Amino acid sequence: MKHYLPLFFFLMLFATKSMAQQTQADQLLLRMNPEEPALTSKEIINHIGDDVYIKDTIAGYKIINKSLKLLYIGDRYPNHVMIVILKGEKVNRELSLWKEGIGHFSGKAVMYNGKPAIIITNSVQVATRIQI
Repeated sequence: MKHYLPLFFFLMLFATKSMAQQTQADQLLLRMNPEEPALTSKEIINHIGDDVYIKDTIAGYKIINKSLKLLYIGDRYPNHVMIVILKGEKVNRELSLWKEGIGHFSGKAVMYNGKPAIIITNSVQVATRIQI
């Protein structure tokens, strides 16, 4: 009986971890819902200072350092419409493979170097679909 107690706690810990991962994956899938109304990168200029949800094409990126990456939305640099700033080493590590495709971003709209931008500090604020 003494040997079953640690096994029981281990299984409960594993089950809890699995449920938490599934919940985060479900949240990302909900953010990628194509029927959900989202702004395009051209409309963000009218919503500076507001919390916004953007869905548009990631056209390029620039890695500044391991904790800062810029995603160019709408068109390649320097003709991009807006910028998504991935800030934080953890966020950049989790999102290192997401470079091009259709991106879904949520956050506060700000101005950065004369262009509208969204600053991402948590990986839950981003979802993407790679175009093949």
